[in-house]
Amino acid sequence: MNHPNKTTSLSTNTIYDRPANILCQLNKIIECASKTTFYKDKLQGIGHISSISDIVSIPSTPIDILRTRSLVDMVTNPSKVQWITGRLLGQTSRNIPVVEGSKETSRRYDIFRDALRDTLPIVDIRNAIVLTDPIRRNFAAEIGTIMGYIGIQSHVFVNDGSMLPYDRINQLNPDILVIASDEIDESLLPKQIRLAITFRRSHSLSHIPQLDIYMVDEFGFLGHTTNLKRWVVYNDQYLFEISSSGKLIVTSLLNYVQPLLRINTDDTVIERTKYHIALGKLSE
Repeated sequence: MNHPNKTTSLSTNTIYDRPANILCQLNKIIECASKTTFYKDKLQGIGHISSISDIVSIPSTPIDILRTRSLVDMVTNPSKVQWITGRLLGQTSRNIPVVEGSKETSRRYDIFRDALRDTLPIVDIRNAIVLTDPIRRNFAAEIGTIMGYIGIQSHVFVNDGSMLPYDRINQLNPDILVIASDEIDESLLPKQIRLAITFRRSHSLSHIPQLDIYMVDEFGFLGHTTNLKRWVVYNDQYLFEISSSGKLIVTSLLNYVQPLLRINTDDTVIERTKYHIALGKLSE
């Protein structure tokens, strides 16, 4: 498959509007979901909805419940599976694998590219380094693959607690540092780094411009920010709802291989506008 300074301001080049045919897309997802063992019971005979607001007639699924399910219960057609994604949480036997077809993978890679392009001119980027904890090796490797897809040379280094990763980072002096490690000493990083990419508000950096990508493993990339206050959300890819308790509920509009319909992420939203969300407490 073809795989596809701190005052950095967020570009407005990309507008993530809801698609005009969102109701058709939702009904297609419902149709796909009805072909899976898991959703067949949960839908209780619902084959389509007449308006977007009718989506609430379908019970939401807590993400912790989703992660305990068998993959075979969640996939519409096993022959369409072409890729198993790397998880930010790490690959463990406790969590359901996240699988995609080629279209889903290419779309996810393009989302990452667009978030980066809205922050830095990609043509000016020479190279990148991904610094990862051992448990996130697969996730880091995939981020490196996405960088290659974009046309950026990258290296993946494991943060083993020694000075070696920092020595390598300083030797290569990358334009971009992707941080997939829980521990980072910003004082040991080159001051010439133009952008650090983090995930799920894992770090707040003091001296390096930062792009934080809000993601949930099962969905992929859901939004991004450069100020850690308000995340641009991808309305063209997902339907976002807020539960009565303030939790973010997400439906993927375009994943037909492993449908994700009204998943309660257990992440708290404290404010929501047409194009942005402000995040509160995030689930572990």
